[in-house]
Amino acid sequence: MRKRYVFWVLLLILALQTVAKADNFFCKHIDIDDGLSQPSVTCILSDRQGAIWIGTRFGLNKYRSNSINSFGISPSDNSGLVGNYIHSLYLDCDSLLWAGTEKGLFRRNLNADCFTMVAGQTLVYSAAEAGGRIFFGSSEGIHMYDREKQEFTRNYALLSDAYIIRLLPLDNGHLLVVDRGLGLFEFSPEEASLKPILIPALEQSIIMDGCFYDGLLYLAIYNKGIYAIDLEKREMSQVYNTRNSGLTFDVVLTLREIGNQLWIGTDGGGLCRMDRGEISAIDDIGGADRSIIISGSFTCLYEGPMGSVWTGSVRNGAFALMTGDIRLFSSPVSENGSVVNGIWKGKDGTVWIGTDGQGVNYYQPGSGELKGYPGSEGLKIHSLTELDEKRLLLSVYSQGLQTFDKESGKRGTFIVENPEINAQECGRGSSPKLYSTEDGEVLIFAIRAFLYDPSSRTFHHFDNVSDTPDVSEMSLFGKDSRGYLYSFSKTGLFRIDIKRYKIERILTVTEENAINSAALAADGTIWVGTDDGLKYLSRGEDGLRVFPTKFFNRVTQLKTWRDSHLWIAADNLLFNMDGDGQIVLLDESDGFTANEILASTISNGANDEAFYFGGTRGFVEINSPASSRSAIPLSLELYDVTIGDKRLECDTGGSIKIPWRYESLHVGVNLRGIEPFRKEMYRFEVIGNGSRFVTETFQDRIPLTGLTDGTYRVNASYLKRDGSWSGFKHILNIVVTPPWFRSWWFYSLLVLAVLSIIAFVVFRYNEKSRKTLASTLSRWVTTTVDYSGEEAADSLSPHEKDLLKKVNKYVEEHLSDINLNVAAIANETAMSRASLYTKLKAVTGMGVAQYVEDLRIRKACHLLKETQMSIAEISEQVGFSTPNYFSMRFKQAVGISPLTFRKNSPD
Repeated sequence: MRKRYVFWVLLLILALQTVAKADNFFCKHIDIDDGLSQPSVTCILSDRQGAIWIGTRFGLNKYRSNSINSFGISPSDNSGLVGNYIHSLYLDCDSLLWAGTEKGLFRRNLNADCFTMVAGQTLVYSAAEAGGRIFFGSSEGIHMYDREKQEFTRNYALLSDAYIIRLLPLDNGHLLVVDRGLGLFEFSPEEASLKPILIPALEQSIIMDGCFYDGLLYLAIYNKGIYAIDLEKREMSQVYNTRNSGLTFDVVLTLREIGNQLWIGTDGGGLCRMDRGEISAIDDIGGADRSIIISGSFTCLYEGPMGSVWTGSVRNGAFALMTGDIRLFSSPVSENGSVVNGIWKGKDGTVWIGTDGQGVNYYQPGSGELKGYPGSEGLKIHSLTELDEKRLLLSVYSQGLQTFDKESGKRGTFIVENPEINAQECGRGSSPKLYSTEDGEVLIFAIRAFLYDPSSRTFHHFDNVSDTPDVSEMSLFGKDSRGYLYSFSKTGLFRIDIKRYKIERILTVTEENAINSAALAADGTIWVGTDDGLKYLSRGEDGLRVFPTKFFNRVTQLKTWRDSHLWIAADNLLFNMDGDGQIVLLDESDGFTANEILASTISNGANDEAFYFGGTRGFVEINSPASSRSAIPLSLELYDVTIGDKRLECDTGGSIKIPWRYESLHVGVNLRGIEPFRKEMYRFEVIGNGSRFVTETFQDRIPLTGLTDGTYRVNASYLKRDGSWSGFKHILNIVVTPPWFRSWWFYSLLVLAVLSIIAFVVFRYNEKSRKTLASTLSRWVTTTVDYSGEEAADSLSPHEKDLLKKVNKYVEEHLSDINLNVAAIANETAMSRASLYTKLKAVTGMGVAQYVEDLRIRKACHLLKETQMSIAEISEQVGFSTPNYFSMRFKQAVGISPLTFRKNSPD
């Protein structure tokens, strides 16, 4: 009997602990500060790509990867969404998003990320699918969209003065219609009929929302709480209000079954849950202003990915609630302060917290209670530890050391050895650091190091390290199996022999390697955090080694815990590294928000369930080394491709073609299966043109600039929760077209242009030659030699004609004589050579020799045209010494060769 009693007591304790821990929610708040278009949220849902869509009274918002895109807030946003009051959102089985605004019903185009109007001038408040069709509850009744035919039927079933807020599937294939003012109806999709469901308790009621839960229909009735309706019996089963249940407010705005519980959003009483008929407020919240969750007004509820709960508020934006292994008590800590400088876990399990300006706080892990001591506000606690079972020892900025009563909060003076030494150790601007040993003694790191025994109230001095005069710069970070303590300062690492009161320097570092934190692993490795990354000192070695990682740079806090797990606070983020060196990032999806960690508990037993961090944004409780979400399967896919502001349509593994002088190119990926606010690590690989580029980033998109013409393959992988990388997946092919002046068509046009120019030049040359030849032929072919002088110009005098006749006659008779000369002609005309030259020049314009050659050439033209004599024969006939000389003189006179003249002379 005794054993059975103990068993049931233990079972009850376990159940109570389970209930207490079940309320441990981390809350992510999304508001206008984050880019939300408007803080009054009307509806929320998530799509198949992990994005959260948030409808507000002014615009539709897509929240993904910690960023927000808004639609419908400006006529120039090119989204296609008309109207900005979002009444409803619905995701159909084809993953298409439907949005109802005050201007009509719209459907989203997945590839272009824009909307198309399906029906205008209608108010759609709800939607549901049945029999391959989508039904929309509106202000006019029920509309229908046939997915197979892609046809929209307006007013498929009419209902006057309707305000259909919910369409809920029934077991018989029909839909339950919940109208705000008209009550309940049963809708037959095949018959397009609406049959009223009469329930007396609902008469004259205003229904704010409704859903099925645990076999009953739960309705939020304005100012009357929640009605549980048995539809089979057509009667009310139960009423829940502030008078008979844990409901915090009688005006309930939204209901939804999430995780086998009924979630309730009230209008001023925050969030509640019903579990097995019991309603309780949700007030154990970390990560957001819990006053909003406890007393705010909430309009919608939605079960998001990975078990998260999303809720929209009336004036404060959207919230995501989830349970995790990390619990954050954000600003203000216990509504008193935010910055945590020191943490000490007492022997009774209480965690004592020293804040920077808000005094002493304490946390009870069992109850989850975090409180501050009234009266300690304003104290800047530099360090704290247990002095004995009833008191703490505090190191207070500018006030030295003080005792602190755990029950009353009263403070007392603590003197280090004597007033004179105390003034030297605590009165020179330094603040001592305090640590309790397992034996109950207290280490005091001031200008010198002391060990204080509370039982005997005695102090022991440590031998200081000669090159570290200010021991207050040291911080304790571990204890090894031999009982040695380990500490660090900015300049090095130290081993402390607490029994011999000795401090030994084991490592000196330069200013570039200044130490921010250190942690001792079970194998003796000392991990060191610096501004330049994570480093380590292995046992037996005398120098630091760099631990290579691209995850972080500045490490502010380190903590070893369980099975060689190393917790790393770096770059305001939190990481966990296992014994194999695999690193996992823990972020808001695990309950940790950006926080510069400044302090942690020094040591924990192997069976401790949690350890604690403190930083600039509050106090953090960590319950396990890795998230349970690690087993969830994830898959990479192409999310979008944008050039400038234009989104290109492409599927995963597809191809796009872009010009060589593109404005900007971004390739985004989606990791299906993660929370929308998770900070994931991605690795992108770009292969092409004989090169390979790999980069690691926390961004889910990569900018690709400066790609020369050619073909590129983009692959991507992600960091898995176990710290290893997934295999590369082919995401996209990119074809960068060459510049126009290097394209085949340009080369073709260039060749064509050159050929055209050449042809034109040749044509013009030939045309000119033809015209020249025609002109030459017309002048020389029609020329006759008038040796008699009868055809001489009428302007010549008889004497000039007589002279010309004598010269022509003599030349004709001696034309073939190669020795015909001026002297002979002068003698024939009884004139001197000079007189002959002058008179012939006046008549013909040519000298005697030139005139003779002109007569010979004219004769040659006649022979070439009228006879078949050879060039040699003609040359001899007209008095040239050789055919070559004849051809040369002929071409000089006529402009063409004798053969060309003969060939082109008209018959």
